[in-house]
Amino acid sequence: MSMRKTAVDILNENQDILKLLTTKYGNVLNRSTLIDMLSSFRNDYGISINVSLNGFIRLLTERTNLFERVSVLLKGKLIRRYIPTFIDGGISPYEIALSLANTKKAYFSHLSAMYINNLTNLEPTTIYVNSEQSPKPVNKENSVLTQRKVDAAFLRPVRTTTNIASFQYQKNNYNVVLLNGKSTKYTGVVSLRPMGFSKEVRVADTERTLIEATVRPSYSGGVSEVLSAYLRAKAQHISVNKILGYLNQMNYIYPYIQPIYFYTRNSGYNLKQLSRVKERMEERNSGINMYLDHQMIGPVLEKNSNVYIPSSMSRRLGINTIDRILTGRPETS
Repeated sequence: MSMRKTAVDILNENQDILKLLTTKYGNVLNRSTLIDMLSSFRNDYGISINVSLNGFIRLLTERTNLFERVSVLLKGKLIRRYIPTFIDGGISPYEIALSLANTKKAYFSHLSAMYINNLTNLEPTTIYVNSEQSPKPVNKENSVLTQRKVDAAFLRPVRTTTNIASFQYQKNNYNVVLLNGKSTKYTGVVSLRPMGFSKEVRVADTERTLIEATVRPSYSGGVSEVLSAYLRAKAQHISVNKILGYLNQMNYIYPYIQPIYFYTRNSGYNLKQLSRVKERMEERNSGINMYLDHQMIGPVLEKNSNVYIPSSMSRRLGINTIDRILTGRPETS
């Protein structure tokens, strides 16, 4: 008389199907995908496994150790992710972070994209995931810039999101900054499989990453790290024309072409590349003195790009600035 098979026996015997379904549902599973997996076992493969959903979860995480349960704190609530232990090379914590976004179009941006695109030697435990907003009409009044408006904006603290999740994985703690960026129709977002990831993910390409870092250095390691990213990008032979094309499509109100000229010029880009950036800057001819970042300490005005930069950066680089160090509110025009 044969012994009745346990649920553990059934699951172990059908690990190939389990692996197939895990891949189908994206490797990082949640409660909904586990419901689908259990249903697929029964209805698509005819595997009789007499357990409830909670029993199935315990079976996967405690009885067989085929999955690791990861608790994520998001908006004051604990949610769960279930990570397979049988994937060759493992699952990146970045994949867990991406699973927290509310759209499949979400992508890695800012410092996370810098990390994936080899634009930083940092190994950040803060992960930036961006889901774009729907298109919004342009406020024509706000789109008319004056120096007074720009000064007022950049002397205030930069706005940052409070939509931050946290989790622990493989004994490391991670924070996930869930952004809702302006609509750009996901310009410059590509799919690739970085080293250490179990699958392809969406990420800003190198040229878009440089723009995002320029626009929001506080999400990108700070202005010195952004300058370093431009230097690393130069070694990768990135396309300045692509940067300019993306910038045109993204249609920012502020003249970010000026900080881009500052970064490319002070990273040693060649004369042909610099002439293209300078030409675009002169076409824009904003008449505005721009800023590298919000609330900089001791900003000085760099002459070539008409951009306020931290005085510490000007001293370190030995670059050409207007002599007057601004200790208070810049003069307005």
